[in-house]
Amino acid sequence: MAAQPSARFKHKVSDNLQRWVIKVTGTAGTLYPGKSYQLLVDFAELLMETPQVVFLNVVLMHPHL
Repeated sequence: MAAQPSARFKHKVSDNLQRWVIKVTGTAGTLYPGKSYQLLVDFAELLMETPQVVFLNVVLMHPHL
């Protein structure tokens, strides 16, 4: 039985399979409950480099980002 994707992550479908826009919603018990963020994930150089991830809206204030 395959695992189901989390309802907190939504992917906007487009014709460009190398560039995704993903909406992430914070969960209860975290610093960001109920807040939504959009991320642009660029897989264009996937074989040579790791995917590039960019926040499209408000940037989280976190030391690891």
